[in-house]
This record gives sequence, C-alpha cells and structure tokens, in this order.
Amino acid sequence: MIGGSGGECRRSEEVEVSVIIPCYNAIRWLEECLSSCLLQDFQGTMEVSIFDDSSSDGSDLFIRSWEEKFRARGIGFVANGNRWEENEDRDEEAPPGGVGRAKNKAVAQSSGKFLCFLDADDIMLPHRVRTQLSEAKLHPHAIVGGGIEKIPKGSTEFFARWANTLTAEQLWLQQFRETTLLMPTWFISRETFEAVGGFEESSPTYGEAEDLIFFHKHLGLQLESLALAESSAAAAHRRALEGQREGRRVLTRVGDADEPVLLYRFSSDSQSWKTSRQKLLKVRVKAFEERILNGRLTRALWRTFTIWGAGRDGRQFLAALSPEGRERVTAMCDVDEKKVGKTYFNHRSAGSRHVPIIHYTQVKGPVVVCVSLRRFSEEEEGQLEANVRSLGLEEGLDLWYFM
Repeated sequence: MIGGSGGECRRSEEVEVSVIIPCYNAIRWLEECLSSCLLQDFQGTMEVSIFDDSSSDGSDLFIRSWEEKFRARGIGFVANGNRWEENEDRDEEAPPGGVGRAKNKAVAQSSGKFLCFLDADDIMLPHRVRTQLSEAKLHPHAIVGGGIEKIPKGSTEFFARWANTLTAEQLWLQQFRETTLLMPTWFISRETFEAVGGFEESSPTYGEAEDLIFFHKHLGLQLESLALAESSAAAAHRRALEGQREGRRVLTRVGDADEPVLLYRFSSDSQSWKTSRQKLLKVRVKAFEERILNGRLTRALWRTFTIWGAGRDGRQFLAALSPEGRERVTAMCDVDEKKVGKTYFNHRSAGSRHVPIIHYTQVKGPVVVCVSLRRFSEEEEGQLEANVRSLGLEEGLDLWYFM
C-alpha cells in the first residue's frame, strides 16, 4: 500500500471524508476522475483511497504517479491493489475480485468518518463533497445520493430524468423498482457502511448487483428500527414518510439535472451492464419478501395479495417468489380482456399452481404492481396510475410499485 491514512492531510486532525475509488482497467478515464478530486472546493480534511482490482492496462502505474499531486494539495492519498508489490497478500496472477470487493478494500484502507463513492470513469463536480457532506450531517443514517449529468449527453435519457426528479418521498416509495439513488453518487457515514456490513463480494464474471444488495440491506435495517418503535404497519409507514419529508431521512439526494454533483459516464463495458435482469429481479424479490411479506408489522396485512400484470413482468415476479410467497398470491389482475377469466400456470416452476387472472376492478387486497410506470413523465399521471389509484390503496402500505 502506498500513502497513508490521513498523514498527508493539510491539518493534523482526523480525516473527515474519504473518496472511495475501485479501479479496473480504467486508465483512459483516470486523468479526469482524479483531477475532479483535486478540484473539490471542500475545505475540510479529505483523502482519496483507490484499490486496483488486477488491472492490466497500466492503471497501477498511473495511480502511483498521482501520489505527489495529492500530497502537494494537502489531500491524503492511499492506494493498493491485488497485484501490487506493496500488498502483503500480493498475487501476481490474481484475477479481478469484483467491484464489491474492491470497494470494501478501498474502504478498509481509508480512515474518513464519511465515505464518498466514485467510479473510476466518472467525474465529480467541484461542489460535490462539500454539499453532500452537509446533507449527510443532517441525515447521518442516510444514503446521500446526488443529481447526475450523463456522458455522453442524452444517453439513457429517460432513466436519468427519473433518477434526477424523484422526490424525498418517492426515494422511499419506489425502493423496489430500482436503486433510487445511483451508486456512483453515494455518500454515507462510515457508521452506516459498517452497520450494513459492507458490499457483498462475488465473482465479476456475470455481474454482481453489490449496490442493489447493499441498498436493500440498508433499508431493511431502517425498517426494522421503525418496526421496533411502532405497533402497526400503518404507523411505521406514516413515520417513514414523515422522516423522508421532514427530518430523519434514510434516503436523500443533493442536486438534480440542473445542479448535478457528478458527470456519470454511460458505457456498455461497465460492470453494472453485465448484471443480468434475472439476478436483479431475484435481489429485489428477496428484499420484498423479507420486508413486506414477512415483515413483523406487515406480514398480517400481506397474508394474501394480488399481482397487477399478467404479462412477462408479473409472471417473472411470481416465479421469483419463494414457494411460501407464491402460495399467498390469490390472483393476478389485468386490464386486457383477453387475459381476464383465464388462469396462469408456470410449467417450469416446481410446486406451481393455477393462478386466476381477474379484472383489476375486482381486486380487494394488497397489490404489487408489476407493470412499468412511465419514467419519462413522472409528473403526469398515466392510465396505469389512474387505474391503480381507483382501488383506494395506499402506496407504501398495501400498494407497492415493482417495475
């Protein structure tokens, strides 16, 4: 390991923020990435912690060349890698261990009270650390995200617009649709990171979903504390939304499309694009079962429920449930008259049964909606939302959007 934990900071006090950078074959992006760390307008103590995950493109030499630049600016710098000679566990033939492991290693060798995550191909805006730290101090148990600007402009436009426009309440209410705060913008306290237990480490071959797993573990811990403090699902639901609106947020964001904190690079080579849709679905369904179907306060309310959508997404959700979870599905509902009145049976799923498909107007109980919302125009209510609203259910209590 080169550098040290805080020894090079401009003051002798404890390091306040560690910028955490996992790196794998990122030499073409590192100049912009590391320069953006130097250009932060944050006036407190900061360090940069990089872990090189067996790069083969010269990233290791390039990283080493930046140590003096950070020292000269009074910013701590610590770096290591699987194959680095400074590594006590060095293995010259070590394969990449995955982005989850690289992040954990970078965190372990850092010393800051707060952790600012940065992908090696992204670029921080100068105000990022300062503004996110302020928000993290207001909400010490939260994951703090940030507004993004995509590189190149216009890439995944609908997704970027959705991520930049979610309200504080929607960050909570849409938690099962996707990670409502984009991982490369995360800023959290070390205490929160350690409470979750760090990132899951797995082979990078087929994608890892380490951010999604961490996200749901974090929310699971927060919901558990709410359940212990309240006596009913409704009370816990109200308290969660009140916290998001007024004070104790567990998910929060700084900035938006007009005031981003990060230039977020789209690349089909990125690890996130290697993660299969099926793996992401399994992680989300598992979290839904743990927190909603089997939650201490919500289990009775969701003793039976309906899946909205008898198409591909609804069927895949049903198949991903545990056998016990599938038994609690009383029906699938749809607006398509051609599907209504029939049953769905999955021949590939062991223990599968015929599930009736009913018209949505017949739904009585809790519902999980497995039909995609219109991400590009969240401020406008579409026909799906209008139909769902007609049921009189309360989102986040007896109604969850899943797609």
